[in-house]
Formats: sequence, structure tokens, C-alpha cells
Amino acid sequence: MSKSEEEIYSTIFTALKHPIRRKILRMLSRRAGSFSEMQEVFKVESSHLTYHLESLGDLLFKTKDGKYALSSFGQAAISMMYQVEETPKTPPMLPSLPLKWKACFAVLMAGLILSAGLYYVQYQTLSQISAEYDRTKAELEELQNQYNEAKAESEQLQNEYNRTRAELEQLQNDYAEIEAELEQLQNEYDTLKTDAERLQSDYNETKEELRQLQNAYAKIEAEAKRLQNLLEQYLGSRIIFVDGSNLGDPLENGSFTHPFDMIQEGVNAASPGDLVLVASGTYYEHVTIAKSLTLVGESRSTTIIDGNRTGGWSAKDSVVYVTANNVKISGFKIQNSGGNGHWAFVGGISLTSSNNTIHGNTISNNNYGIILVWNSDNNVISGNAIASNGEWSIHMYGSSHNLILNNTISRNSNGGIWLEGWDNSNNTIRNNFITNNDAGILITGWILIGGSTTLSIYSEIPPSNNTLSGNTVSGNGYGIDIEASGGNTVVGNTISNNGVGIKLLADPYTPSRNNTLYHNNFIDNINQASAAGKNTWYNGYPSGGNYWSDYVGVDLYGGPYQNETGSDGIGDTPYIIDENNTDNYPLMGTWILPEFPSALILPLLMIITLVAIIFRKPFGQRE
Repeated sequence: MSKSEEEIYSTIFTALKHPIRRKILRMLSRRAGSFSEMQEVFKVESSHLTYHLESLGDLLFKTKDGKYALSSFGQAAISMMYQVEETPKTPPMLPSLPLKWKACFAVLMAGLILSAGLYYVQYQTLSQISAEYDRTKAELEELQNQYNEAKAESEQLQNEYNRTRAELEQLQNDYAEIEAELEQLQNEYDTLKTDAERLQSDYNETKEELRQLQNAYAKIEAEAKRLQNLLEQYLGSRIIFVDGSNLGDPLENGSFTHPFDMIQEGVNAASPGDLVLVASGTYYEHVTIAKSLTLVGESRSTTIIDGNRTGGWSAKDSVVYVTANNVKISGFKIQNSGGNGHWAFVGGISLTSSNNTIHGNTISNNNYGIILVWNSDNNVISGNAIASNGEWSIHMYGSSHNLILNNTISRNSNGGIWLEGWDNSNNTIRNNFITNNDAGILITGWILIGGSTTLSIYSEIPPSNNTLSGNTVSGNGYGIDIEASGGNTVVGNTISNNGVGIKLLADPYTPSRNNTLYHNNFIDNINQASAAGKNTWYNGYPSGGNYWSDYVGVDLYGGPYQNETGSDGIGDTPYIIDENNTDNYPLMGTWILPEFPSALILPLLMIITLVAIIFRKPFGQRE
């Protein structure tokens, strides 16, 4: 018997001697148990239980969950213990055998016991080996699973490695690009540095040039003041400058270098006889002129006075309101007055004074264009473009000896020029171009009252002795309309393509009579003429009468009675309007105003200039 076998048998026999150890073996033969469970069952101290468990040695082993279980040797020990405890009581001994047989029997029993023990040990060993095999197989399967997990993690790590390597390559490429960009930026920086040095040099040069310009500006400013003084001395008036872009100038004084930024400021600062020059720009304001001065804009297309559609119903609410005599206004675009309708006497320009000149302006989108109110006499309105106003382009009340000359008047809602009511006499309307209005020129001896154009009051002093000459009146509802007015002269006008060319009407008290009309061209009007009251339609012979595009007569004869042989450019038969109005000398062709001899123009200009120099007022003299 080997030494290890002897130790095992010794352990088995030692274990079976103590009752606590036998109880431990019985408990563990049923199921594995923990240290605490055995302590609770056997009611022993932990040190004693530890001692007994260590004494059992190889008969026990610990499972993975920390519990105690029987090994194959423990199984053999519990089997032997059961065999001993279950052995039946020995029957009464038989008569003793001879010693020789007892010895043989003892040897035989020992051999049997030894064989059974060896067999049982082998069986338990095989059982332990089988259990170890199962445990090893489970561990192998667990290792296989761990291997698979490790393999998956390895593949994931490989993928992450590949991705990281790709990212690294990308970063290397980005680094190369950044390095190239950095190099480019360095080059650009070098270029900018060079440019900055050049700009610094340019700045220094510019600074020096600015200093020189400031010096030059100071000289120019001084020279401008000197020239302004010379010009003022020559003109005999002071010059006030206005420039709307000169905002926030603390030195604003109306000089060339420090102009006012509003027109009214310039007007207020001026003295009678001064000249107010206004630079281009849009000036949103209403201007009142109560002193004799000249107001000139830089350009009629870019120097704008805009009323911003504000204002009341009287003349003083106009965009420009003139109460002083001897005012001259030119070079402006005047627009957007307030007011609406006939009884709102508000316009682009309103005059309540005399001897003024309104020349070279554009007046549009107002209620009225220009208004002359009560005794506004001896004014000149010339060279203006008056268009797209709500009422009339020029409206005159009780004003005389005014000249309306060379204006372009178009697209006004009511009409072109209206001389309305009392004592509009001795006015001259000449060489105006009047088109596409409801009416061209209207002269009435009545004024409208109330809220309807059907109500009117008739003048005790009707308008008279007005002259309409050289005008082109075309494309209007009616060209010229003279109502309750007499003694007017209509000469040398071209009146064409109107609904009515000319009409002369009467009121219950004052017929339109004793008007003289000749050398006019009546061309293609729907109704050439109508009249009430007796008027003269010719200027005698051989001056003749008017041209009528619908005249059907012939020119075979001449003379005062058209009975002399040979044509004379005058029709042989009269042009009949009605029983009281006949053109006895109708022209066969359109009337053309004779030209002024050009050879006389230069001498006349020289004479006028010489007279102006001789009679020029000394500098500083004021009216």
C-alpha cells in the first residue's frame, strides 16, 4: 500500500471517530453547504467548526460558490460509515474454529475489505474525475465564450484601429493642407506687411497733402470771400448761401464756406435786395418771403422745395408764399403743397404782391401751380414747366398788368390758365405751350361760390383788355374760353385738336363782346368756335383774319371786297361762326409770326448792357 493511500485511510478513520465530523459528512452527503449553514445546524463555535473542516482534509472540497461538498474520498467514507452503522447485530457466536481456519478467514475478510475499499476508492476517484471533467467542460465552454467575446472585441479594436489610422491619415492630410495654408498666409502676411508699409508711406504723403490742401482750402476760402465781395459789389447786393447737406455746422452763417441748411434761414438772414443761392437737394419746408430779394436754385431738376403735403386752405399755406414786392424766384422744383380743391387757395407759389419774377421753375403735384391773389400786379411768370397739379396751373384773382410768357403747361386736372372774377385786366399771355388739360385758357367775369361749380357771382368790373398771343393750345377739352369778358385780344395763337377751339360766352349782365381775334390757326378742333355777343374775327385788309382748317372757300380774287383779279392768300368768302360773328378775311394758310431781324439782336444787347452798367446801383445801396 502506498503512502498516499495510507494517509487517505488514516484521514477516513480519523474522521469517522468524531461525531461532529460524521454529522458534517452526513449533511454534505445530501447537499453542499456553507460554513454559516453548518454553524447554525451544529451550534458550535466557528473556530471548532474550522478545526473539524480542516481535519476532514481531502474528504471535502469547495465549490465555485464557496460551499463545501464531498469529494470522492468523502463519498467512500460516508459509505463505509453507513455500512458500519447498518451492520446487523452479531448472532451468538458459533463454536470456535481451529486457529488455522480463523487465520484463513481473517485473511480472507481482510482481503475482501481491502478489495471493497480499493473498489470504492476507484469508484469515487472515477466519480470525482467525471465531476472534474464536467466542471472542466463548463469552464472550457466559458473560456470559449470568453474567447468569442475577446475575438469580437479584437475585431472591434481592429476596426477602431483602422478608423483611427484613417483619421490619422486624414489629420496628416489636413496638417499638410494647414501647413500649406499657413505658408500661404505667411506669404499674404508678408504682402500685407509690405502693403501696410506702403499705405503708411501713402498715409504720410496724404497727411502732408491734406495739410497742403487745408492750407489751399484756407486760401480758397479767403479767395471765395474776396470773390463773393467782388460779386456782391458788382451785383450791388449781398449773397446768402444755402446748402441742405451742411447739417450741424456750428459756424453756419450763410457764407460760401458755412451756408445755411434751410432756405427759410437764408431768407430770414437776407436784407432787401440780397441774393439767396440754394444748392441742389430736397428741402422739406414752406418758405415765406416778406422782403425784396432774389431766390435762385442751383438746378430746377435737383433743387427741390417739397411741401410734404402739409398746410391749410389759404395762400399763406402754399409751399412758397410771397408777400413782398420785387422778388425773383428761379431754378427750383416746387412740389407737394397741401390743400385740395378749388376753394383751397394753396399752391406751389402764391403771390400777394407786385413786380415779382417767377422764372425757370418746375411746379408740379400741387393743388394749384401758381396763384396771384388780389392786386398782384406787374408780375412776370416765364419759362416755367407747370404740370400735374390738382386744379389750375396759373390762377389769377383781381390782378392786372401781369406777363405770362413761355411757360409749358400740361396735364393739370382742371386747366392751364384761369383769369377769374374782378378786374383781371391788361394781362398778357404769350408764347405758352398749353396741352392736355381740361381747359387751356379761361377768362371769366364771374367767380365760383359755394360748393358747386353751377353757383357763381358776376363781377361789376369784368376782366378786359387782356392779350393772348403766340400760344400753342392743343389737346385740351376746350382751347380758349372767354366768358362775360370783353375788349380782349386773341392773336397769333395755334389752337388745335381740342374739343372746342374757342368759345365766347355771355352771362345775364355782361356778354363776351368787342373781343378781337385774328391771325390764329384753328386746326382740327371738334368744334372750331362758338360765340355769344358780337366780336371781331379779323384785322382788316390786307392783314386778314384767322386760318380755319375746315374752311372750304377758295382764293381766286383779292382786295378789301375780294373782287379784284388775282389771289391774295385770303379766302374769297367769309368764314361764318354765327350771325354776329364772321371772319371776313379767312386765311388760306396757317399764320406764321414774322421773325425778328437777327441783324438787330447784337446791337440791342450791347445797348441794354451799356444802360445796365450806367444805371447800376452802387454797392450797399438798398431800396
